[in-house]
Amino acid sequence: MLRGGAVSERRYVIERESVKILVTGGAGRIGSAVCRETGDQVTHVTDRPGHDRRCAIDTARLETELGWRARKTDIRGTVEWRLGLFRP
Repeated sequence: MLRGGAVSERRYVIERESVKILVTGGAGRIGSAVCRETGDQVTHVTDRPGHDRRCAIDTARLETELGWRARKTDIRGTVEWRLGLFRP
């Protein structure tokens, strides 16, 4: 429970939403790395109508504003592990 009334609660929600937006933007960079590793298994499609290009936020903000750092850089290993879950 938050103490301090409605102002504190609104501030908390705004801060949490900002973090959510930053993290969502960082996913694009990770997605690009996964696509490089899976190359032939990726089907590129045209953008959907009304697609918001602003969702590709620079991940530098994750580092500067949240102190986020990638803990693992083994994208290839992660992709191989994940694909292995679906192979007989």
